Amino acid sequence: MQEPPPGPLTVLHVDDALVAVVKPPWLLVHRTREAPDRDVVLQRVRDQLGYWVYPVHRLDRQASGVLVFGRSQEAAGALQGAWSQGSKDYLTLVRGETPEAWEITRPLTNRKRALSGPGGEVQAARTRLRRVAHFARSTLLVASLETGRRHQIRRHLAGEARQIIGDRRYGKSRINEVHRREWGLERLFLHAWRLKVPHPDGGELELEAPLAADLVAYLRRIPGVPPAVWALLEPDGEG
Repeated sequence: MQEPPPGPLTVLHVDDALVAVVKPPWLLVHRTREAPDRDVVLQRVRDQLGYWVYPVHRLDRQASGVLVFGRSQEAAGALQGAWSQGSKDYLTLVRGETPEAWEITRPLTNRKRALSGPGGEVQAARTRLRRVAHFARSTLLVASLETGRRHQIRRHLAGEARQIIGDRRYGKSRINEVHRREWGLERLFLHAWRLKVPHPDGGELELEAPLAADLVAYLRRIPGVPPAVWALLEPDGEG
């Protein structure tokens, strides 16, 4: 099992209502019953900044990118209440070639909330997708969430046979092994890139976390990555 990198987290924004950090891969957002003693983002933020914070949303353990906490339970609740009004853009690499743009509206079942019988609660879910570039028999996408269901992007893409590269749960083990062996991808290629949501105190909060260093290094090892990828990831530099 991979271990998260040590050291302080990158802080993107701090004010009286909220804190935003860059979540590194291999780090849980908070402790769970299955991992009560594990190193987590929540505790790192508290130790680093010296005060309690409260989760607003989640990112998968292997995912990286923008993560927001409220500085009070009231602020966290206000952010959660306004969450659907903003935009949440992720970068992800999937198997195969995709359309230029499309959306997935397949409902998803939340088996942790068995409100509608043994099958669980059926929840509306919407993901918009835009192609950046196709290379190495895969496609880099911008995935925009309009809802926030558990593993939504991973499950929506897997349902269309465009599984995320490196996804050990919903993906293709043979393809994942090729990308690990040939180019060193050790985890899920999913990164919370840009976030725009209403601020609890008014106005709008806009945040961006550059693609994680391990994913950039992986892309650099792949021959023939198109310039469009580097133009998106490094608009002021060269790939």
